[in-house]
Amino acid sequence: MKKETSKSAIFISIVIAVFIICLVFIFQQEYELSKQLKAEVFQSINLGELIPEGQTNKIALMHCLEDAFDNYKNMWNQECENRGLEEKCSLPRSIADVLKENFEQVKQNCLDEYSVK
Repeated sequence: MKKETSKSAIFISIVIAVFIICLVFIFQQEYELSKQLKAEVFQSINLGELIPEGQTNKIALMHCLEDAFDNYKNMWNQECENRGLEEKCSLPRSIADVLKENFEQVKQNCLDEYSVK
């Protein structure tokens, strides 16, 4: 009886340890991805590189892209504030992905609106 209880306790301990290791791995991956997205948001990007060659309305397009990027950073920081965190925090990947998708959509709208026709 004691042997079976001991084996059960060891088995349960192993299962719990594996579960904890899996959780740590998942959270580490989530953190790394969030960190990468955060770096993309707050790095200095050259918005001029987003302007296609031959673009005639470069100034209007540049302003549109700057506004889109500023909005992206502001929304990121607002999410941080909503969570009681400091600006430029690491956000959950699901939130970071949504913010990035929104930025990409607004950026594409700028390119579509000010493209040469």
